[in-house]
Amino acid sequence: MLDNLEEELNKEQYDAVVSKNRSLLIIAGAGTGKTRVITYRIAYLIKKYDVRPGNILAVTFTNKAAAEMKSRLYSLIGALSTALHIGTFHSICLNILRTDGHCIGVDDSYSVIDQDDRLVIIKRIVKDLGIDDKRYPPRKYLHSISEFKNTIGYVNYNKPNETMLKLSLVFDRYQEQLNSSRFIDFDDMLSLVVRMFYKDSSVLEKYREIYKHILVDEYQDTNKIQSTFLSLIGKGNNICVVGDDDQSIYGWRGAEIANILNFDKEYEDVKEIKLVENYRAGQKILDIANNVIEYNINRRGKTLVSAKEIEAEIRYEKLSNESLESNFIIEEIKSVISKDRDLVDIAILYRKNSQSRNFEISLNRAGIKHKVIGATSFYQRKEVKDILSYLRVYENRFDILSFRRSLKIPTRGIGDGTVDKVILYSQTNGVDLLHSLVESGCVSKKQQVEIDKYLQLFIKLDNIVSIRDKINYIVEGIDYLLYLRQYDDIDTANKRVDNIAELYSAAVAFEESVDGANLRDFLASTALTSSATEEQDLTNTVKLMTIHASKGLEFDTVFITGLEEGLFPSSQSSDDGDIEEERRLCYVALTRAKRRLYLTSARERLTYGKRSRSPSSIFLREMGMVSSKSSDMLDRSTSDNYSDYGDSSSDSYGDYDRSSLSGSSDSYGGSLKKASSDDFSVADKVSHKVFGDGVVLSIDRSGESEKIVVHFKSSGQKKILSSFLDRR
Repeated sequence: MLDNLEEELNKEQYDAVVSKNRSLLIIAGAGTGKTRVITYRIAYLIKKYDVRPGNILAVTFTNKAAAEMKSRLYSLIGALSTALHIGTFHSICLNILRTDGHCIGVDDSYSVIDQDDRLVIIKRIVKDLGIDDKRYPPRKYLHSISEFKNTIGYVNYNKPNETMLKLSLVFDRYQEQLNSSRFIDFDDMLSLVVRMFYKDSSVLEKYREIYKHILVDEYQDTNKIQSTFLSLIGKGNNICVVGDDDQSIYGWRGAEIANILNFDKEYEDVKEIKLVENYRAGQKILDIANNVIEYNINRRGKTLVSAKEIEAEIRYEKLSNESLESNFIIEEIKSVISKDRDLVDIAILYRKNSQSRNFEISLNRAGIKHKVIGATSFYQRKEVKDILSYLRVYENRFDILSFRRSLKIPTRGIGDGTVDKVILYSQTNGVDLLHSLVESGCVSKKQQVEIDKYLQLFIKLDNIVSIRDKINYIVEGIDYLLYLRQYDDIDTANKRVDNIAELYSAAVAFEESVDGANLRDFLASTALTSSATEEQDLTNTVKLMTIHASKGLEFDTVFITGLEEGLFPSSQSSDDGDIEEERRLCYVALTRAKRRLYLTSARERLTYGKRSRSPSSIFLREMGMVSSKSSDMLDRSTSDNYSDYGDSSSDSYGDYDRSSLSGSSDSYGGSLKKASSDDFSVADKVSHKVFGDGVVLSIDRSGESEKIVVHFKSSGQKKILSSFLDRR
């Protein structure tokens, strides 16, 4: 197999496999065969250059990728592959700590602490220090400590900055607890190895001698600590990194695209090889992907070319609303199925998990098997089930499962034993569960205050007519957003809030579409959607997933949905770095498709229970699918057509403000106050003395001064204090 490489590989792949350069950067575009190149290069090093397998280190990001690499290498070189060092960053570094960690006081008796147990320790520390865990949630401390442990500051024994109350003290107590229990945590694995290499040059030299040939997959996803680890053992050795700067989409979790962009500055005598022959998609699809990504400035640059004669179909459809969007997609899926194509080759992609609900409902209604990948189906998500449990108890006061859930969330200091007694009393005496709470005598005086609040909630629901308002009242009445902020990190809490808002929108849509809509029918519709998803055979299904979850996958038919400003690209992409990552995410989505690509957007969308209009995504213009003169485009390079922007900047539903989850304010909750007439609004045309004319893209009112993100005709995107702007 290795004797006929020039026949098996294209020119660039062959050059990458046989190159003798000590520093090799392989820019591998989507579908260009990067795993094939890595495995063939390793086999070639062993078979043709007589490199000992034990001197080769191959680093991946997932156990699955490592297992696939091992399997492919075994088929190429047989038992020799068992001597290779192949694994994730964390597994490789854990093995190093097991062997030499005693140099920094971490011997082989140390074990890795479970993530849940970490939180238990933090909660105890927060309580012992008298910190208000509502204002300063334990999960936020845990998140801050994890972030800090992935910095050089931690490696150098520094303390974290006081970004939260007593963070440094919480960190010290946490570390003391880990050491006394002989634990390291997940974040320690790399950082402690880097610390050890800095401290003891003899240990570093030992591993430089072992790992003479280093190969790294998905290099664009490395963070600062990972790149530091590689540079320490890679200097003076042979290092080959493989990745695609155009698919760097994990900046939000610490990945630094600068690592791949600046590789030739970190290492000497770098040879760069670009793999551009795509074995996946038709050229039409690759053309629009190339068009989009060329708008990014921070990239090494390449143009994908199809290696196969594949006839590709592309269609863009703008629908009136999100319901018609999902109906259109289902009709197209039916058409694809009618041509005897497998369901497994169809994927519906979206920017946010909360978008899945409409597609789940439409697919269920059409009897099309489907599966939500990388997330729980909408009505099975924890936060949705939490709120529905209150509605179910209100509707059916003998519903034991919903009663248990609603009584325990949020925490009311009522144990399972007490709940069991209340349920037994209800069953024995034939009274409903709410009356049983009052009559059973199982509740202590200390618990009675919380029970009274719980019961009062159901009494007040009697006076609320609409389903949407009942949901809103429950969320407010139990301080559910406060509960989320307390027990989830910011990113997770934001996603949960999006899902609650989507539940509210579901109620609005149900009431708008069903004559005489009532709560019982609404709950029945949610149950039918859930059970349909649970009962089906999922071996051959339409796949629903976020674009992040789709990375590395490919499908014959792909639907990219919600291509609207504020949704995709996200409303949070307010600066140049953010919009470039959003554009890379779009590039990833486009390059999942092999033969058929559908692009959809909605003129108006039910968001947080309100109908709002948004212009089509800038990415559609960049693809060449929509003219910049289209009346509904928010063109970031001109300011001619903004009149159709509408009020899509609103992120509120009911009285809740989603932004309160991500702000630095210690307070929580409260209403979203509408801007006064003196404030700027999204889509306002403005002028600046230096930058000239522009248009408002987003507004940050979190600080003392209002900051405006503006796109200027002459100089692009800028963030400017509102006091320096004038209305046009």
